[in-house]
Amino acid sequence: GLVIAGGPNAFGPGGYYSTVLDDVSPLSSLVREEVPEVAMTFVLDRSGSMNAVEAGATRMDLARRATMEAIQLLGERSLAALVAFDSVANRLLPLRSTADPRPFRDALGTLVAGGGTSIYPALVEAYDVVAASDAETRHVVVMTDGLSQEGDFDEVLGRIRSLGVDTTFVGIGDAASRGQLRRLAELGGGSLHFARDARALPGVSAVEDSSEA
Repeated sequence: GLVIAGGPNAFGPGGYYSTVLDDVSPLSSLVREEVPEVAMTFVLDRSGSMNAVEAGATRMDLARRATMEAIQLLGERSLAALVAFDSVANRLLPLRSTADPRPFRDALGTLVAGGGTSIYPALVEAYDVVAASDAETRHVVVMTDGLSQEGDFDEVLGRIRSLGVDTTFVGIGDAASRGQLRRLAELGGGSLHFARDARALPGVSAVEDSSEA
């Protein structure tokens, strides 16, 4: 037999939800009434190395799936925006309601991996997104698989933090630079996570907002 137990960090976003334990449990791990209302900005690496395969899927596919499942965790009254980057950055979607997931799915479907890795311009774009929002709870999540070109990270992450917004970094796969991402997470006031399993990423993306709301 199997006994499943857990506390506030196990059930709900960031816990057992969308894992093997959720599949075998007779109860859903998604507690919708506790999902906070937030404005979330997802920043996705689309560099060439995102075509590499991890656990049977490309890193780009892992990032897409993680983003979509995290959007579903946010609830219908929240907002989300999408920013993608390689050597440059662009806004795929401005902040919009997560009640309809189709625009997010369509925008993510246009991503093609190629080019270098430069997180700095993506953070500048993310700052513009969160600065234009008056949501009480705002958060930025950056997903990347490599080592970024340098930029004035102290300045841009400081500006984001001055808005009361933390930035969390998620390293996808073994090639992600732990040292650089650890420094960026510290500057951004957020958390640092590493994952190779697509089913672990959505909880990582959503749990930050659960703890802040």
